[in-house]
Amino acid sequence: MKNILAFLTAVALAGCVVQREGLVTLTHAGENEYVAKNVLERTNSAIKKMNAYWGEGFDATVRVNIEDRKVRSSANYSNRFINISLRAAESGRPVIEHEVAHIIAGRDASNRRFLNEGIAMYLEQKFHPDAEHRSIDLDEKAERAMMRTGFISLQDTNEFFLDSAERLKAERFTVYREAGSFVHYLIEAHGLKQFKEVYRGFSFESVYGIAIDEIQNKWLDAKFPKLGGRKYRTDLNKP
Repeated sequence: MKNILAFLTAVALAGCVVQREGLVTLTHAGENEYVAKNVLERTNSAIKKMNAYWGEGFDATVRVNIEDRKVRSSANYSNRFINISLRAAESGRPVIEHEVAHIIAGRDASNRRFLNEGIAMYLEQKFHPDAEHRSIDLDEKAERAMMRTGFISLQDTNEFFLDSAERLKAERFTVYREAGSFVHYLIEAHGLKQFKEVYRGFSFESVYGIAIDEIQNKWLDAKFPKLGGRKYRTDLNKP
């Protein structure tokens, strides 16, 4: 509580606007009122829907800050804090939903970042503001990305999710979409309960009865037959 009060005092002294609604406290530099209202509504809606889906009774306050400069959107689930750029806040992209997903799902999946980012990609699509009028097209997005860069094994993707991998933009783009498609497959094929077990750190063998390499191959064969399984960049131009 003291940390929250200190934070709100600091932003007030810095000339920031503070708004509260539901489980969300929003700070910004006085941007368009419509933008602020939209962020508050979308964040509260995402928390409510994802909380009901994830099923762990999340009821804490989430702080959201809008930066009027170029920043990468991020979420700190320990402090329940989300930072997004004004450009992201104004866009129709599911950036808010992605970061809320990190808050709701919680800690990293035993350093398997493809599960952490994969569930965020899956939930951002499932609870996108226009979700009722669109399908979850993670497989299509992943296939287009893999056709461009080649497939990157999920167990080799950790480094691509780090800020230092920004220089590898095409590959970074691919691994996010691969992760989303893979998590979609796990939940679609085996259910949310089992996914949550592996997400919390249990091995793939103990949860699904097969090693991660095997289930990865099943996912590739089921979702991407055009790629012919494990096709890397060097294989894509072969007859």
